[in-house]
Amino acid sequence: MQNNTFIYDQRLDADFLDSIYENDKEYAAFGFEQFLKGYPDQINELEQSFKTGDVNNFRQKIHKLKPTFSFVGLTDLTAKAEIIEKNCHGIVEIAVLDDLYLDFKNKLFELIPVVKEECDRLNA
Repeated sequence: MQNNTFIYDQRLDADFLDSIYENDKEYAAFGFEQFLKGYPDQINELEQSFKTGDVNNFRQKIHKLKPTFSFVGLTDLTAKAEIIEKNCHGIVEIAVLDDLYLDFKNKLFELIPVVKEECDRLNA
């Protein structure tokens, strides 16, 4: 008997992905596709709110974006977004978040190609 279990890239949270998609490749592919379609606009909005220095708007944008990372196995980014969101409370200058936000963006852009590759593998 052949094992048809999909093995996710080790850079993704395979345990979480297995728990939500339950080896349903079609459902997982849909989740990955939706993330890949939506994240560029959401990241652009997040970036714009950061550049304008609007802490409250930035916090709202990162809050909205935060759960989407988990659906593609980027639970570490979900955690980073949570930290950024919590650090938004009580600050006046968004520059306080420079290092956290830069780390978040660098990790995101490092992992986007992994998500794209997994999406392609899921659709194969």
